[in-house]
Amino acid sequence: MSDLLPPGPELFAANQRVLAERLGWPLGAVEACQSIDEEFPGWYTLYWPVHRGKPAGYYAFHDNSNWMEPHLYGATPDDLREAIRTHRCPSRWT
Repeated sequence: MSDLLPPGPELFAANQRVLAERLGWPLGAVEACQSIDEEFPGWYTLYWPVHRGKPAGYYAFHDNSNWMEPHLYGATPDDLREAIRTHRCPSRWT
C-alpha cells in the first residue's frame, strides 16, 4: 500500500495544494510555503487562516516535533523565515 503514496516531502507538498484550495489560502501562499520548505530542510510550512484564536499567517513545524507542540509563526513568509533562522530545534536524541 505504501508504494502508492509519494515520499514524505512530495506527499506534504500535494497536501499543501489541497489545503490551499479548501481553506482559501491567499494567492502565492503555496509557492511561499514550498520555497520556505526548500530553503529550510526538515521544516514544514502551512498557511492558516484565523483558527482557534490564532492569527492568520504562516506556521512551521520541524520534523523533530509533533503536531501538538507550538509551531513557529510569521505573519508573512519573511517573518517566518526569520523565526526559523533564530529557533533552536530540539534533538531527537536529547
